[in-house]
Amino acid sequence: MNLLILILLLGCAYGATPAMVPELKTWAEDRYVQCVHCMDYDRNHISLFGCKPRRPILCNGNACFMRFHKELQRPSVMYTSGCLNLTTAEIETIAYAQKHSNETGNSNGTLLCELAELTDTCICSNMDKCNFINLSPDFSEYNQTAILANVEINELNHMKMFLPHEYRRLSYEHFLSQNLDYISNYWLLCLFAFVLYCLFFHS
Repeated sequence: MNLLILILLLGCAYGATPAMVPELKTWAEDRYVQCVHCMDYDRNHISLFGCKPRRPILCNGNACFMRFHKELQRPSVMYTSGCLNLTTAEIETIAYAQKHSNETGNSNGTLLCELAELTDTCICSNMDKCNFINLSPDFSEYNQTAILANVEINELNHMKMFLPHEYRRLSYEHFLSQNLDYISNYWLLCLFAFVLYCLFFHS
């Protein structure tokens, strides 16, 4: 009898679900949905609007995302959507952030959204194509809580796939910005060495 009780307790512990996120009730690490994989981009004389076709490109993941970039200094458009493969640890971190937030979500919502300074990001998992831009589901909105801070969204794949030339240009600009200080310091060092050479060897 005791052995049977122990087996039942172990079974309950093993089958226990992670901390529940109300908006992601249907989420499971091994449950997959089809997500819309697309990009809208309008800046630097390049325009791409691929998120409203009748037959969008699809990908598979255990959750879907959609992200809108906000640039106040230079009007532009960048919107992406695609697939995520969230882990149990990530779901538990989201649930923990919700529990300790001063903001209240919508328990009936199927879209969990974080509105940050530069981006608006939403995730869902309730059905195929839940991140289709034309849908208008109930959602939870967090403005002051970094509810999705631990969710890694790699938009470089969108740039590589849809705008390879722009991706290379932006990568080059990023390289220059990262190495500009190094290049400037290098030439200052060379100038300083030349001045020392002139002072000590030609005096």
